[in-house]
Amino acid sequence: MSATQRREMGFWSVFALVVNLQLGSAMFLLPRSLSAYGLWGALSWIISGFGALSLSHIFSALSDHHPMVGGPHVYIQQAFGQRWGFYAGWTYWVVGWISSLPLILVGTTALESIMGDFGLYGRLIFQVALLWSLMSLNIRGAKLSGLGEIIFSILKVFPLVIIPFLGLRHFNMETLTKPIEIPAFSALGAASLMTFWGFVGLESGTTVADCVKNPKKIIPRALFWGTLLVAMLYLMNTVSIFGIVPREALSTNANAYGALFQHMWGDDKIIQVLVCIMCFGSLNSWILSSGQVALTAANSGLLPSFFNQVNGKNSPVMGVKITTLCLALSCAVVSLLRYYSQSFSQQIDTFVNTSVTCFILIYVMVIVALIHFIRKKTISWSPLLMISVATSTAFCLWAITSTHWSMLLGGIVVPLSGYIVARLFRWSVF
Repeated sequence: MSATQRREMGFWSVFALVVNLQLGSAMFLLPRSLSAYGLWGALSWIISGFGALSLSHIFSALSDHHPMVGGPHVYIQQAFGQRWGFYAGWTYWVVGWISSLPLILVGTTALESIMGDFGLYGRLIFQVALLWSLMSLNIRGAKLSGLGEIIFSILKVFPLVIIPFLGLRHFNMETLTKPIEIPAFSALGAASLMTFWGFVGLESGTTVADCVKNPKKIIPRALFWGTLLVAMLYLMNTVSIFGIVPREALSTNANAYGALFQHMWGDDKIIQVLVCIMCFGSLNSWILSSGQVALTAANSGLLPSFFNQVNGKNSPVMGVKITTLCLALSCAVVSLLRYYSQSFSQQIDTFVNTSVTCFILIYVMVIVALIHFIRKKTISWSPLLMISVATSTAFCLWAITSTHWSMLLGGIVVPLSGYIVARLFRWSVF
């Protein structure tokens, strides 16, 4: 199969992938936690959004230098060698499907609120059927997968543009600016670390580089404009929610939009449909991205060769199937934990915190890789790139120093598991 045969994704497909991966369950879950910080919780999207845009510029510079294939693990491998590339590729692939679990949990819960409780076995059957459907979509070729990304992004973005305008007549500035006891700087700092979760996946456009028609031109544009749109939607919608829903009501409702619709119209059934679309659309994007990561890692010698199998549609069929299988098994474990012991909110927090920590550690390695290429004079230095590196480094280090030690331990355990698996099955990477 030639490279040109796989290059079927245009700008709008990559743009939709970037948007879909970032616009997920964070939109519904974070406002409840951010409400404790009042107006500063809403404005924190500006800080984390600026950090995300800086990182998108870094990935754009790297993709411009390596346009034929992409993904954080590729850049790290080329900078520091195969072993570090393996750790980055393994971590990125594993965390890709770990971070998908909240999407399945939140989406399924939203659907149950409309149709009634599925029960343990009914929930498992639904989740397996959902994963099988999305897997089938993503092994039918990059062109169809890209079309699916565009459809999902339209279904997600359009309501998030309309809802704030529908709520204007209910908006109350006093509700938005109600004082809090936490100092402004502390509130803004703590909230910004939380909101960064909403931007995880911003680098996704680079993972499908070998499927993009003109990656050197399309990927940087899709990364920047996709991340900018996501930041604007997060900010606009959070300000709208905080200006309409009293803080006391918002803090007791896990779904911020459910509280919003109940406050405006007394019913939240319609918004549960949007929750399903948002979560399942992002899930589709993560399956596509994870399959591509497994394929490129295998082609680079970082994962076993069976991961680089493609089908007649030129899709990374084995990467997508194994990712889906891991997700299905994880869903079974999570459902059992939820049924017998751990609460829903605890599960969500565990997956989110672990995923964000791992992604931040990968982002730090990518920044160091970029600096390495600049020192080797293989990537040209520019004032804008200098600002992006400084901003991204400061944000990532700030996030790491503010993270609980248990989450940092989780960020170490994931690459360590890769070392154990590689040794156990005698993979050639070591």
